[in-house]
Amino acid sequence: MSSASERPRPTEVAAPVAVRACLLALGAGLVLLAAALVLDRGPLSRAWWDEWGYGGLVLGAALLVLARALLRPAGRAGWALVGAGLLSTSAGNAVALVADRAGLVLPPPSAVDALWLAAYPLQAAGVLALLLGGARRFRRSTVLDALVAALGVATLAAWAAGPATAGVDGTPAAQLTTLAYPAGALLLLSLAAAGLALLGWPLRSAAGTLAAAFLVGSGADLAYLVLAASGGYAEGTLLDAFWPLSALLVAVAAWQVRRAGGEPRVGVSLLLVPAVVTSTSLLVLLAHVGGHRPPAVAELLAAASVLAVLARTVATFREVAELVDTRRLAATDDLTGLPNRRRFLAAVREGVREGVREGAREGEDRRGEGGAVLLLDLDRFKEVNDTLGHRVGDELLRRLGLRLQEALGRRGLLARLGGDEFGVLLPGADEEAAVSAARLLLRTTGEPCELDGISLHVDVSIGIALYPRHARSVGGLLQHADVAMYRAKAARTGWQLSSGPLDPGGRDRLTTVADLRRGLGRDELVLHYQPKLDLRSGEVTGVEALVRWQHPDRGLLAPDAFLALAEHSGLMRPLTRAVLRLALRQAAEWWRAGHELAVAVNLSASDLLDAQLPAQVQELLAAVGLPARALELEITETVLVADPVRAHQVLRALRALGVRIAVDDYGTGYSSLSYLQDLPVDDLKLDRSFVQRSASDERSAAIVRSTTGLAHALGLRLTAEGVESAEVLAQLRDAGCDAAQGYHVARPQPADAFTAWFTARCAAARDDRPAAAL
Repeated sequence: MSSASERPRPTEVAAPVAVRACLLALGAGLVLLAAALVLDRGPLSRAWWDEWGYGGLVLGAALLVLARALLRPAGRAGWALVGAGLLSTSAGNAVALVADRAGLVLPPPSAVDALWLAAYPLQAAGVLALLLGGARRFRRSTVLDALVAALGVATLAAWAAGPATAGVDGTPAAQLTTLAYPAGALLLLSLAAAGLALLGWPLRSAAGTLAAAFLVGSGADLAYLVLAASGGYAEGTLLDAFWPLSALLVAVAAWQVRRAGGEPRVGVSLLLVPAVVTSTSLLVLLAHVGGHRPPAVAELLAAASVLAVLARTVATFREVAELVDTRRLAATDDLTGLPNRRRFLAAVREGVREGVREGAREGEDRRGEGGAVLLLDLDRFKEVNDTLGHRVGDELLRRLGLRLQEALGRRGLLARLGGDEFGVLLPGADEEAAVSAARLLLRTTGEPCELDGISLHVDVSIGIALYPRHARSVGGLLQHADVAMYRAKAARTGWQLSSGPLDPGGRDRLTTVADLRRGLGRDELVLHYQPKLDLRSGEVTGVEALVRWQHPDRGLLAPDAFLALAEHSGLMRPLTRAVLRLALRQAAEWWRAGHELAVAVNLSASDLLDAQLPAQVQELLAAVGLPARALELEITETVLVADPVRAHQVLRALRALGVRIAVDDYGTGYSSLSYLQDLPVDDLKLDRSFVQRSASDERSAAIVRSTTGLAHALGLRLTAEGVESAEVLAQLRDAGCDAAQGYHVARPQPADAFTAWFTARCAAARDDRPAAAL
């Protein structure tokens, strides 16, 4: 099996021409040796080739392998050890030839035995270095496969060589030397089998060729032992050609180029070697039944092989369990335990395919409903994370996931798609069923969650898309549901059904967000200023900065076109910083001209949750050289009620700077006297809905009077919004209001136009002429 990760391989090139020529020469020499062993006549004399050809072939192969280690860095240590093993075998052949020519008899153990036996550990070490040096990381089961294969082959070889080693006689040293040959052969055979099991029969790779070389050489060793023990071995047979063939295969493997088709494979081929050798081990263990007792070594190896098979079986079960768990985790959200986006999309895709198949079977274009997709998004969830921390936010998501799952039951699939967004698939649901499910989920999420002693109420917006009415593709369904969800969020209706197949809202929304993100970096925001009139002095003492967006293609856009998108997409904080920067720069110009106008800037919910806001406001004021009293920040009641703790912290820090704080749209939220008493605010801005009707509706007029009295009792100023007539303005002055703002005073206008209007008004006041606007 291939590694999970490997180091980058150097570029492999073909063997040099000289090396290929040498390999061809060795191959031709091997053919001539085989022919000499068979024919034994003329120039193909068996004796000549046996004396010189055999040793020359092994020596040539050894030199080629050592050249490979010297010339190429990849696998250098491994090939050096393998080449040293071949060189040791060649040296043993040379010593044996010299001793034979001299008529010397070298009883074991001799120098020849030492050289021949040294080849086994050297080559084995080289193979291990090649296997481990490639940064391969094999699976546990693959390593066990290699162990099973090695033990199985060793078992078979030990069984076959048993008769040859049973009658070993001589001195203990001689016996040990004789037994060392089959032990070395077993070692190389085991490594060859292990390599094949590890690499999955990569016969066109260097590893496969090397494994074949060891199988040939070690097999020839064992065959020699068996034949020699039975008296059936004779010099000059084709068996003598297998040793130089093994050496030649090693040389070929050393210079073999890794080919694209020679990657290790998995599957049945990977299990072939372990299966065969396991069967062999069982045959050895069952040999007692037939009365043929195998050698003790073979029995031990067979038992070890069976134990390795058992371990492999256990590893298989574990890997299957891990695979099942991995597949489950790959389709499961870690936080909630619900299906994740991948599983949800797959389910929607399968539902769409099923709908296509059903439509094909019916043979018509179905207009009914084949299913529904619901996208749920939590409103202002970011405030929970920013205020209470991600731990509480995560716990809230877990509990909501459990609630939604319990409410949905077996009607459909609930998944967490990421962040605070959930998805629901309702197979076979029509519009009525989808809307019913949406209302059920809204009721479920409407109940508050008790977390860390805090009762949290989270609103949810749901978008619904139906298959095939709105779309016939997964992407189309999700886009329609997303657009509907955004419409529900903007309209605060809880849920919305997609308006139809040509609904462009989603694309427009994404385009607007992208344009706004770029626009913030290009200074495309502009401010219009609406004056605030002091009702006691009749002077304009401040302005409210109202943001507009000068879109390069769509022209000047009002706040309604982009503020909700900015809040939903996380752009509100940078947008507020841009507005503050523009407003304070303009205010600094007015102050330098002698007009100490205070400028008011509106804050959003996300702004008030930003603990860095006070420090940033201080930096902006210092940058333009304005005192803190030149700035007023307006907040809404809903923000205060949503998170009074964080509101206290941020507002007190702002008040400590000297910045004035005003509560905007007072009377339309959750109007609570407790927060007016506790929070550090300076002004109340009474909502226009009360002000505009105060001249014609006594109840509205009473609200204006009572609110003015309340504000003054609490030490607050009261500003009336939406003043559109002189009658209302006079009534507000009589009621004791401190300031007024509205179209009757002046409409919002760009800085240049406001400056001109304000300058003219000041000049008129100096000339004691009536102000045009009043």
